[in-house]
Amino acid sequence: MNAKSKILIFNISGEKNKAIHQLCKELKIEVVEVETNDYKQKIGALAHIDGFKKEVIHGTVLDIPGEMLIFSGLNSGDVDKFLAEYRAKKIEPIPLKAVVTPTNITWRANELFKEIVKEHAEMNSK
Repeated sequence: MNAKSKILIFNISGEKNKAIHQLCKELKIEVVEVETNDYKQKIGALAHIDGFKKEVIHGTVLDIPGEMLIFSGLNSGDVDKFLAEYRAKKIEPIPLKAVVTPTNITWRANELFKEIVKEHAEMNSK
């Protein structure tokens, strides 16, 4: 994995959180635990990508009512390796996952969550 490989985790706690941290340590992937007060931040800022910085955001703290993983700086082979190891370690599944793309890098975390939920529902209804 490269030096900028990161996984952003949302709403993951307990043993699953510990298992993900251990797996990421083994694969040399940085874990970024996204806090509730950062759910309105852009994905690029949360992933510490050059050119993005956290904004001062006022107003209601948003909820992301489920677990989510976002991969940043990993190529498709790296993501496949992570997922294979994740399954091999029998870590409880997280259905909502995404990779940072040129399109979603400017989205806010809560917006990406809504889009992933929609896509997940569409894929599972077929």
